[in-house]
Amino acid sequence: MKQAYAILMVAAVVASCGSVRPGDEREARIRSVNMALLFEYAVNSDPDARGVKAAKTEALAAARALKARIASADRSENETAGRELARRNAELEKLNAAEEQHRQRILSEISRAMSAVASRQGIDFILGAGEGAVYSGKEYDITEEVLREMAAMRKRNAPVSR
Repeated sequence: MKQAYAILMVAAVVASCGSVRPGDEREARIRSVNMALLFEYAVNSDPDARGVKAAKTEALAAARALKARIASADRSENETAGRELARRNAELEKLNAAEEQHRQRILSEISRAMSAVASRQGIDFILGAGEGAVYSGKEYDITEEVLREMAAMRKRNAPVSR
């Protein structure tokens, strides 16, 4: 009898564990953003970042052309092209450093905008589409809201014209 009573009590406890929900517990709100789109928007709307990107593209093309010229040129021309290639490589290093500074600043801006949107909408988690989310329905994508927030933040932080 005691054994049956103990089994009945254990079964009752186990059954009740899954059905009782604390009052303050809620489901997590999860949304996604397209980080590549946000980053591209930020770069293209920032004249400095856009300039660094264009200069880097141009410098990379020039370096590739110089390497091809060195491969097919004679010795006297190789020295001149070699010096030019070294100059282009030094320029590329500076552009890479500038690009990294812009990247860090832009990622910080995106993070602030996502935090503002998440706070306003009561979102617990934001997944970067393509960086961790296997699938996300369009109704959960808040990329547009984050883009609007970034534009608003830039407008608020823009210098006042007189």
